Amino acid sequence: MMKAILPLAAALMLGAAPALAEHDSYKEPAPVGPGPSLYERISAHYGPMGRDVKERYRDGPCKIYRRWEKDGDYEESIKCRAPRRD
Repeated sequence: MMKAILPLAAALMLGAAPALAEHDSYKEPAPVGPGPSLYERISAHYGPMGRDVKERYRDGPCKIYRRWEKDGDYEESIKCRAPRRD
């Protein structure tokens, strides 16, 4: 008899778990529209550390270099190659 009660109690607890879970209705809804700009995201991440940030990457035939300084200055340089001719 005791061996049958334990699985029954476990099944009842697992079945009741979703009903006992907290609802997220009190949370603030996600903002609508464009999010923070790239500068705001980078300065929010590195600003508290007081560091300058450099970013280099390629976009097709162009090399892009961006630099944010801790005092708020921003510099961007884009250098593109001419398209190839066959």
